[in-house]
Amino acid sequence: MPKPQYTQKFRDAWLKDPSFKEWLLVIDSTLGREAKCKFCSKIITSRYADLKSHGESKKHKENASYLLLKVSTSWRGKEVRFGSFLAKKQKIRRSVIYANVRIRSKGVQQQT
Repeated sequence: MPKPQYTQKFRDAWLKDPSFKEWLLVIDSTLGREAKCKFCSKIITSRYADLKSHGESKKHKENASYLLLKVSTSWRGKEVRFGSFLAKKQKIRRSVIYANVRIRSKGVQQQT
């Protein structure tokens, strides 16, 4: 009779591992606790080798470098890091407001 296959479960020690601690999150799901990359928003199989290979992947490194930019500025008295989700949201919001103002001002000029 063959030996039963062991399924690896998420280990809390991985959260303290220097190569994972910046990006690894643990989420609870119907399958139990799973690993998730906070840079890529991807659920990863709970195996050490899979976590390691994800951390070394080209896509993960690109996402990490984009989201970890140290350049910052201040907008409305708050420090904003470029590349952060908050900065993206604020940039989009400013662009939409600017576009709406331009559309309205052109509409007013054409009517008069």
